[in-house]
This record gives sequence, C-alpha cells and structure tokens, in this order.
Amino acid sequence: MVALIKKTWTQIKWLCRHAKPVLGYLIFNTSVTAVFSGIGVYSAILSKSLIDSATSADLPAVFKWLGLMALIFLFRITLSSVTSITGTKCSTTLRNNIQKHFYEHITYSEWLEHSKYHSVNLLTRINSDVGVVIGLITSTVSSLLSLTITLVASFITLFFLDRTVAILSIIIAPVLMLCSIVFGKKVKKLYMEVQDHSIKYNSFIQESIQNIMIIKTFCKEKKNTQDLEALQDTTMKLNIRSSIIGLVAGLFMTVSSYLTYFIVFSVGAVKLARGLMTFGTMTAMLQLFNNIQGPLSGFASILPSIIKSLASVERLMEVEAMTLEDRAPKQLPYTPQLRPTICFNQVTFGYQPQSPILNHVSCSIAPGEIIGLVGPSGGGKTTLIRLLLALAQPQEGSVTLHTNHQNEEVNALHRELISYVPQGNTLFSGSIKENLCYGNLNATDKEIEQAANGACAWDFISALETGLETSLGEKGLGISEGQAQRLAIARAFLRQKPILILDEATSALDPETEVKVLHAIKTLSHKPTCLIITHRPSALSICDRVLRLESQKLTPIESIEHLLKVEIA
Repeated sequence: MVALIKKTWTQIKWLCRHAKPVLGYLIFNTSVTAVFSGIGVYSAILSKSLIDSATSADLPAVFKWLGLMALIFLFRITLSSVTSITGTKCSTTLRNNIQKHFYEHITYSEWLEHSKYHSVNLLTRINSDVGVVIGLITSTVSSLLSLTITLVASFITLFFLDRTVAILSIIIAPVLMLCSIVFGKKVKKLYMEVQDHSIKYNSFIQESIQNIMIIKTFCKEKKNTQDLEALQDTTMKLNIRSSIIGLVAGLFMTVSSYLTYFIVFSVGAVKLARGLMTFGTMTAMLQLFNNIQGPLSGFASILPSIIKSLASVERLMEVEAMTLEDRAPKQLPYTPQLRPTICFNQVTFGYQPQSPILNHVSCSIAPGEIIGLVGPSGGGKTTLIRLLLALAQPQEGSVTLHTNHQNEEVNALHRELISYVPQGNTLFSGSIKENLCYGNLNATDKEIEQAANGACAWDFISALETGLETSLGEKGLGISEGQAQRLAIARAFLRQKPILILDEATSALDPETEVKVLHAIKTLSHKPTCLIITHRPSALSICDRVLRLESQKLTPIESIEHLLKVEIA
C-alpha cells in the first residue's frame, strides 16, 4: 500500500511538472468551471423563486426572475466561448510541449536504449498516451473541481431546504465509490492489454505496408490477411470485455441512482400532498438532488479514467527513464580541419554481455588513411563502426580520438567529425536536394553538384524533369536502389567531415560506377580518414590497409591477393 501511494505521488508530481507551462490557462479554465458550478446551484434556487412567484400570481417578481435567468444564460454563453478558445490553446500547447519533450528525449537517448522498442510502440506512447495525459490535465482535473463544488454547494443548499432528502441523496455515494474502485482495477489491467495489442496491431499494418513487395513475391497476401483477421478477432474480444465492464458498472450506477431518485421523489410528493412543501421547493429539491447525483456518478466514472491516465503516465515515464547520451563538451574543436587519429584500445563489446562480439580489439588509424574492413557477415564490422559513432559503448577498453595535444574518448558530440553511409536505404521522403543537404544545410548549388558528380549521381539527377527538386517517397521511393545508394554517398561527401565511414556503401552499384565512386573517395579534396566495410574486393583497391574482423579478433591482411585466397578457401 505504501509503495502504491509513493508511486501515485511520483506520478502526480510528474503531471504537475509537465502542466507547469500552461498553469495560467488551467487556473483560468478551472475558475470558470467553478463559477459555472456555482451558477448551476443558484439556478435551482432561482427556479424555486420563479415557480413560487408564478403560483402566487406575482407577475413583477416573475419578470424579475426571468430577466435574471436570461442574464445568467447570456453570461454562460459568453464565458463558454472564451473558455473554448483558451481550452484549445491550453491543450494544444500542452500536447506540443509534451510531445516535443519526448521526441527530444528519444532522439538524444542512447541508441541501444530506444532500439529495444518497436517504432510503433514509441509512436503510440507519444501520440495515444500523451493524448490520454492531456485529457487528464486539461479536462479531468477541472471536472473533479466542478463536481466537488456542485456536490458540496448542492448538498448544503438541499440540507437547508430539507434535511431528510439531503441525507437520502448521498446514501448512494458508498455504493458508487465501491463500484468504481472494484471496476477501476479491472479497467487498468484491460487498458494495458488494449494498448499492447494496439501496438501489435499497428506494427503488423506498418510492417506489411513497408514490406508489401516481399509479401507479393512470396505470395503471402492470403496468409497476411488471415493474420490480420486473427488480430482483429483479438481486438473484438478486448472491446467486448471493455463494453461488458462498462455495462455492468453502468448498470449498478443506474439502478442505484434511480432507486434513490424514486425514494426522494416519493418523500417530496408526500410532503407536497400534506402541504409541508411548496411546488417551487419540490422543483428546487429535485434539481438539487440531480446536482448531487450527477457529481456522485461523475466521480464513479472519472476514477477508472484517472486509473487509465496514470497507466499512460507510467508508460511515458518508462520512455523518460531511457538513458541520455553523453554530450558533455569536449576539448577537441569540431572543425573540418581537425584530423584525429582513431584508436581502438582493447575494446570488448557484446549486445549481450555474456556473448561478446568483439574481444580485446585494438588498432590505430592514422589521419587521412583509407582502411578496408572485411570479414564474415555478423562478425562485428558494423558494431565496430557503432562504437566509433558512440552509438554503443565498450564494456571494456575505449575508443579514442587523438590529436597532437588532445586524447579523448568518443561521445555523441564527436559525430560532428564523421560522415556516415550506412547499409540499406536511408533516404527521407522529400526532395533530392533536401536529402543531399541533410548534413550540410548551407551547401551551395556548386557544392551539391560537385558532391553528386563524385558519387556518380549528377547524371541521373539532371536527367529528371525537376532535377534536384524531384520529390522522393518513403525510403527514396521513385528511384532505384543503386540511385538511392549514390545519393546517400553524395550526402556524405557534401557533409565534408574529417572521418568518412562507408558500410557496404557500394553494394548496389554496378562495377563501372563503383570504380568511379571509389576513385572519387580517393581524391576527395579534404582527404578524410576513411573506413570502408565491404565484401567486394574491388572496393579494397583504394585502401592503404585492409583489416579482417573474425572470431572476435581484428587482424591485418598483408595483401589483397592473400585476402582473395582466404575468401576462396
């Protein structure tokens, strides 16, 4: 119990911290809600006075109360219009702030941390869970205050009108609260199941659309449709369970509410028949009774909603717990003129600590040197690059950059020194120019053309009807794999950093084009240190040295001829 209270208190503090930027809007909207609650209670007294004046034929009093009702009506319309605008401003600002916070946190978190989550999982938390939290902060809190004010004010007013009816009106409260607590636990468990299944469902849809070519070429359209139907069946079962819980809870509340209303109405009718109560008083009494029952039912229905919202807070806090990258300022100046020596010092690393991929790997790469990195697939070549990029950290040893006067372990900020061409298609939707300039937003048209020429991409770009402004679809849809790879190489050239990494960067190129691109790498004006991961011996012709990574160890290859013999063997 203590742990639950502590956990809930932590979640409340989390909510308060994120709500702070819109505190002014929240106070204003909540104050207006409180005013509306007070007006709702006063309206019952106003109705009593109006009806009593009408039944006693006091026409001037009738017009007075009608005029007051009209003024209250106009006041509520005006204030509702204002709060509608401020409410939209508040919720939108809050949504943008929280989503930006989590987007930045994911972006700056350690790569290994967020790579544990499916992209749809993170997307669901940023969109769906944030939406639930926004509702809690902007609507649920003000609703709780409004219901509390309405309940207290209505009960006090009704107590002065008729104590018996006032006491009868809150008899239902314990039943409703017990009902909400019992069903609230079920709601939280079901909510977590629904969210997890929603992630699974959306992941299936996303991956199916992204890999539609594989589905077609493997003739799996029918199989995937059957898988979708199975997921939809689960969705149906979860929705039915949710409806049943809501139906049973609603049934308890409805029966209890109607039973209490019947008792109160009966008491009022008897007193009216005996002349112990005026018709206006009975009307006000029934209106106040509804003002009490409404909040009680509201509290009972809001509690499961709060439990759901706190579950969303819990899911968001899991994302917030992801470790951020080390971005502490270092001594090395981040300029293209910097030409550091790269050193791997007894590096040991494994994605599972008990199963190392690299075991006490050491090597030194001099400034401007071109290194070929070969070895069997899955041997750790890309992992070695990830360590240099500070996307992962060694379990033992270190990766450092040396200049004449400085020696630093790499961290996220050192990526400013690196241009990287990863495996696969890494283009964004947008124009070709936007993709090329992704790493150098200030690049001139001349620099763009020069980089594209070096990557053998300018010919096909200039042949397109709209040239650099040609729009690409998701992952470069609209051009071939070879063209996409050439654009990725041109993007790295344009970035002009002192270290250039190519991970199977020429795998989709024909031999003639590959030779031209390799020659361009060799003759780059800023003479970067270059690491080339490849399985193609032709790419090794420009290398000063070739290293082989195999069986967790890094060993030098004396010659390309020797390498070819090893590969054939």
